[in-house]
Amino acid sequence: MKKSFIVTQYFDPELEKYQKVIFVDEELFDWGIEEEALQEAKKFAGEDRAIKKAVHGDIKKFFLDSLSEFLGRKITLKEVNEAVENGYIWMILIEENDNRFYIEKSNLTNAGNGVFAKENIKAGEYLEIIGVCVKANSEADKCTDWAKHYKFAARDKNFDRYIVPMGYAAVINHTNDSNIQNVEIRYLKNIQKKNESAGGMVYYFIKDVDKDEEIVGNYGEAVGKKLDWIQDKANFDKDEWATFLSFDLYNLGILSEIKICEE
Repeated sequence: MKKSFIVTQYFDPELEKYQKVIFVDEELFDWGIEEEALQEAKKFAGEDRAIKKAVHGDIKKFFLDSLSEFLGRKITLKEVNEAVENGYIWMILIEENDNRFYIEKSNLTNAGNGVFAKENIKAGEYLEIIGVCVKANSEADKCTDWAKHYKFAARDKNFDRYIVPMGYAAVINHTNDSNIQNVEIRYLKNIQKKNESAGGMVYYFIKDVDKDEEIVGNYGEAVGKKLDWIQDKANFDKDEWATFLSFDLYNLGILSEIKICEE
């Protein structure tokens, strides 16, 4: 599903001036930083590169956190830039960013496609399980009944939902043969994420895997672990940030004068 994402000039009665703002499906994203505060930040930064980078980083995080709350999902700076240029934004976007794997016909009988390693992988590494969440026994759960044998359970006494996998985790095949099984489902805290939509649920490598070897697990019983779906702060991308500032949304273009790119 996508929504319109329109940038337009809007008169802010509090600021008593026009500024470029965002409307999502005709609803105003009411956000801003007073110009005096931006000028003060510019003055405070001076010529100290670390402080200048901190100023940019803090405002970037404040903007993205606020827009994420407004949209109801985590949003990246790249998505904002693309939405400004395209005029719409996808409300659900799943991307598989782990380039250590590829899809090919499985070696298992009647298994269809499988996941294979592009490179040697050591025991202790992991593949993030990404996808969309549905509440257990909800209409969304019923509507995704086609995936009932592939859903990952994430539940405790205060938590009750399933993950419908969308990345490589959706293609990893099952075996009862422990001799060829090389991954198992685990929940890990504080993982280094390759995918922003990932939580802590992973396929954990219990054996070394050679290049071009198929990744095979055991679905087993539903994993009763609470999924931490909180996103980590994205790495600071100067090019994406420079593109964003060029749009001068909410008068943030003034931050272009605080140079952080001479590195």
